[in-house]
Amino acid sequence: MLVVGIDPDTKKHGVAVVKDGIIQQLHTLGNKSLIELLTDLARQHQLRIKMEDINAFKPVIHRPGQSRNQMMKIAQNIGAVKYAAELLVHELATAGFSVEMVLPLQGARSGKRYKSEAFNRLTGWNGKSNADNRDAAMIALYGQPKGGISGIFAGYRDWE
Repeated sequence: MLVVGIDPDTKKHGVAVVKDGIIQQLHTLGNKSLIELLTDLARQHQLRIKMEDINAFKPVIHRPGQSRNQMMKIAQNIGAVKYAAELLVHELATAGFSVEMVLPLQGARSGKRYKSEAFNRLTGWNGKSNADNRDAAMIALYGQPKGGISGIFAGYRDWE
């Protein structure tokens, strides 16, 4: 079985393909290319697709030091990503794929926390990566609907 992690974004999504806990591929893909990749993979493998549940993010609250305009821009960006994620889930369902929505990863489990060198040491990945596909890899490896901590992060509590 392959696990595909998706970190949704407005134009292109971070995508990771993992087999037996080892990252096989990292991509940054639009909806059409993502569906083509999944269709190709599904011809030879059973897929488990995990996607970060953007709707689980808390509403934007004013942060000290940021202006109202900055906070409005953040809120607009989050709204745009939520809409893009909804569209992607719909397109994946239309293409025959089911998606497991997982809680956003935080702290030690978030791929955005790591620069590429640290991510490579942690995961064994040797190729290039960006924050979005690193996060997708962590979603594929460790994303869970609710509760339960597994893998190398069982001892971490800073993300709760």
